[in-house]
Amino acid sequence: MRRFKLEIVQLKPILGMVNENFEQILREIDSGIKLGADLICFPDTALSGWNLSSLLKETSIDRGSEKWEVLKSRSKRISVVVGFLEREGNNYFKSVSYLEDGKVLSTQRYPFVGSDNNTARESKEFHTKFGNVMLISFSALMNPKAVFTTQEDIDILIVPSAVYAEGVDEMGTHISSIEDFELICKAASIRFHSTVIAVNRVGFEDGYGFFGASKVIDPWGKVVYSLPRFVQKRVLLHMDLDTYTLRVEPS
Repeated sequence: MRRFKLEIVQLKPILGMVNENFEQILREIDSGIKLGADLICFPDTALSGWNLSSLLKETSIDRGSEKWEVLKSRSKRISVVVGFLEREGNNYFKSVSYLEDGKVLSTQRYPFVGSDNNTARESKEFHTKFGNVMLISFSALMNPKAVFTTQEDIDILIVPSAVYAEGVDEMGTHISSIEDFELICKAASIRFHSTVIAVNRVGFEDGYGFFGASKVIDPWGKVVYSLPRFVQKRVLLHMDLDTYTLRVEPS
């Protein structure tokens, strides 16, 4: 399916409030289904919030949980990318998963500090109804070993992110981390000659402000759509991977 409808949800999760975040995500998914979206993408840590050091047990999700089964069921009607805190035994992972047709096609997992096992578990490219996809968090995208070993052609690189604003100048007009976010995503699009969908969260946690600015970048490093900064927002885009064009559906 070279043409499809993509919904990007620049979410503002509430730290530690998994049930509330889950219900918000379900509302967005159901809305996307009603709008005819084929793929919906949420940011990293969308279910749990970001600063989780003292909330691991309260915010983690097992693969066999009821919430997970609900998400798998929804993916029979719309493909879903979502970030969450995952528990496996005594180990915790910041994970992002791609769900489609009731199955988990790929999960990118990074051990949370304090887990018994500190070995990263990374999945690479995989095939979807939209073509070959690589799912990778922004933090992993900054690690050359996690990016440059792939051998397959990548049609879409999906980057769920939780990047906060830092490096603000004296006037408060220049934020270096926003420029870095865009630059690294552009470099990845050129490296793989693929469309990049970078979905960054918004909101504040313990003094950290997540800036959003989610974007779609074409295979030549050109930003073809960008969401606003610091605002919870969603958008429905008509994507065409043959012509590398998109059209925004009016809200």
